[in-house]
Amino acid sequence: TRAILPTFAAADWTVQGKTGSTRLGQDGRRSLGWFVGWAEKGGRRIVFARLVVDTKRTGEPKGLATRAALLKDLPQLVK
Repeated sequence: TRAILPTFAAADWTVQGKTGSTRLGQDGRRSLGWFVGWAEKGGRRIVFARLVVDTKRTGEPKGLATRAALLKDLPQLVK
């Protein structure tokens, strides 16, 4: 898995993971997005899963926005 997943940077952390998204409800109005994976820094490894549920539909796949938000937030979450 490590070899096929893209690598991202979040401050000094190296992050690998997989995004996904779908819509809920009969009308497809609720967007779900997730990003699951792991992050490493200085011999430390954490595993994470982030899920975002929106009440509105968006044009961008929700998984990509969820990944961007986690990469931004990660340094403050794992001090």
